[in-house]
Amino acid sequence: MLDVLTSMKIPQGNQTFGVPNQRVLEESENLVDSIEEIGFKFSFIAKPMSVNGSTKSHERFLVFSENGLKKLKLKKPFVMQESVNHGGVIFKVVFTWSFDTCFTVKL
Repeated sequence: MLDVLTSMKIPQGNQTFGVPNQRVLEESENLVDSIEEIGFKFSFIAKPMSVNGSTKSHERFLVFSENGLKKLKLKKPFVMQESVNHGGVIFKVVFTWSFDTCFTVKL
């Protein structure tokens, strides 16, 4: 089991947990128009669709502004995911068959 997740102190009460909104940006779509259309706000995470075990398939980009979006060097299609502030840490949870782990990256 994931130690990071199982050791979380979950408060009792009215708190809820959610999944960040995400969307695949296809080849033909304009980046800036797509952001406005789906109502994403900066910052957000951009990551490749390919999951082939290569180094490139693990790239993550934190996009802070429209200028950063224009400079993004990521081939389409890719996933845009809302960024949730976790105290300056990004969590990457990996599940493959019987293996699971959680990586943390401080910003």
